[in-house]
Amino acid sequence: MECGNYGGDWKPVIIADGPVCAEICTLEDEIAVAASLAGAAAQRQGFQSSDVLDCTETMRLVAEEEVTCFLHELGWFFQRSCFQDLKNPPVVDLVCSQVLSCFGI
Repeated sequence: MECGNYGGDWKPVIIADGPVCAEICTLEDEIAVAASLAGAAAQRQGFQSSDVLDCTETMRLVAEEEVTCFLHELGWFFQRSCFQDLKNPPVVDLVCSQVLSCFGI
């Protein structure tokens, strides 16, 4: 399954220890900040209130989709890593690696 190929209300489920879960929860803040910045930019540009709300909601949805894609790729990365023979390093798609690196920084 590639990013964007899952439909409906699909969301990744990650089972992890407390520190990992806490780190993943910070992504929620990133979504809120992205939406807030988009709304502020629209307001500075003189958009009407309804358009500012539309910009805010659109950015929230875009950021949420990016986070969902990241978590999806992260899950597949760890799943592949767990099942690989330790003598053979896991084969990771270049795009997947770039997405994980981008979010990991």
